[in-house]
Amino acid sequence: MGAKEKQAYRDIRAGKRKPVGSEKGYTNMKPLTERSEEEARAIRRKAAETTNRIKKAKKSMKEELLAMLEDEEIAKALAKEVDIKAIKALAQEKSASLQTLVLASMSLQAIAGNVKAADFVRDTAGYKPTDKQEITADIMTDADRALLNKVSARITGKRTESGK
Repeated sequence: MGAKEKQAYRDIRAGKRKPVGSEKGYTNMKPLTERSEEEARAIRRKAAETTNRIKKAKKSMKEELLAMLEDEEIAKALAKEVDIKAIKALAQEKSASLQTLVLASMSLQAIAGNVKAADFVRDTAGYKPTDKQEITADIMTDADRALLNKVSARITGKRTESGK
């Protein structure tokens, strides 16, 4: 809620103006600061429980894809039917989420030869190849070392090996 919305809410609560449209829902709201400590704690606890339940129910795409790839029933359906309708029916039987349908669709496309879909499935499953580059050259020259020695000497007040 932005500053304008908060001010509008305060004005409505104070009776300075009447609520319009979606603001009408604010009229029966009571901020936690105006509630008893026990009531506020109960509301926060309920919100935390709901959030935790939702987070627990959600799986990451990687977990979901790995579970799908390990499920023999789904693997057989993917191998037999290159048709999303069969996967949708199977997903409905297992009460799958939209995320499962997206992953199944991408898997079907990968089987059908879509290289980008195959890359998506591989990367999501955690098998993305990493690009490693090694730098073996010495990146600091003698001039760089001399400059660092001069700067160090200036900071510490000591003389360098060259005596300057």
